Amino acid sequence: MNDPKDIGSPSGVVLPGVGDFGACMEALDERGFKTLVLDLIGGKTPFLGVCVGMQMLFEYSEESQGHTGLGVLPGTVRKIRNARRLPQMQWNTLELHKESGELYAGIDDKPWVYFVHSYAVTSSAFATAYCDYGERFVASVQFANVFGTQYHPEKSSKIGLSILTNFVAITEGRKL
Repeated sequence: MNDPKDIGSPSGVVLPGVGDFGACMEALDERGFKTLVLDLIGGKTPFLGVCVGMQMLFEYSEESQGHTGLGVLPGTVRKIRNARRLPQMQWNTLELHKESGELYAGIDDKPWVYFVHSYAVTSSAFATAYCDYGERFVASVQFANVFGTQYHPEKSSKIGLSILTNFVAITEGRKL
């Protein structure tokens, strides 16, 4: 899809992200998708940002100084410190909050999911899960109709499929 007009009126949107924060933001902006994403979020369309897609929900990233994010959530994405090796490219355990939200309905307390990243948000009032990799960082967020995962649910086996199934249920307005 190259034209924002092609998206129509979706029941939900997934913004994947692989690569550099700045390049992803430029691509969104140059193609007119930045405004569309903000309009969809503002219009209460369920929205899921994955990996860099989640990072772009925040205001800034150390990875690409001079580029701003979508600014939906306050905060800065920064390079993971104290890690033995970057990127974190491995399975890791989530620490879910007691109020972890609809995305984690029916999910065990400490699910294993797959990460590929070097940058993360270290704290957020909207965090629904944390993870540790040299330091504690935000693994997922939720704010109203906006969800984000630093990990890749599409690469996270049965747990990831359950999380994506929950997101589909949210887009369809089904009770979880």
